[in-house]
Amino acid sequence: MYFKNSSLNYIPTTFGGEPKFITLTDKGRAYLKERNAIMTDIAQDITNDLNSEDIENVRQVLEVINHRIKTYSNHK
Repeated sequence: MYFKNSSLNYIPTTFGGEPKFITLTDKGRAYLKERNAIMTDIAQDITNDLNSEDIENVRQVLEVINHRIKTYSNHK
């Protein structure tokens, strides 16, 4: 996720096709912080028995698949 100034003060959004940043409230920042922590916990739980080499191998395979899907989609 891309945050302006690498903080949780702004979040990118689009209205009318133009990318814009909106200012988050304290409640919005708290929500994002909690959501990110939950996502990190889930990712760690799912991958805790895999070593970094296994994860890197999967990443490389997924990149190849992603490239093939994009290439296929562009030709249809």
